[in-house]
Amino acid sequence: MKIGMVAVFAILAAIHLSMREYPFGGTTQTVLDILMIVFAAIVVGTLITSLTAKKQNEADPPGDPR
Repeated sequence: MKIGMVAVFAILAAIHLSMREYPFGGTTQTVLDILMIVFAAIVVGTLITSLTAKKQNEADPPGDPR
C-alpha cells in the first residue's frame, strides 16, 4: 500500500505540474496545489509511521517478555 501511495502521488504530481499555468493560476489551481501538498504530507507521514513501527518491531519483537 505504501509503494502504491508513493506511485500515485508521483503520477498525480507529474500530471499536475505538466498542466499548471506558471507562475500563477486561477482558484482551481491554487486549490489543487493545496491538495497536492496535503496528499504529500499524508504520504510522508504514512512512510515515517511505517518506518518507525518497523524499527520498533525489530527492537522489541512481539512476545518478548521484558
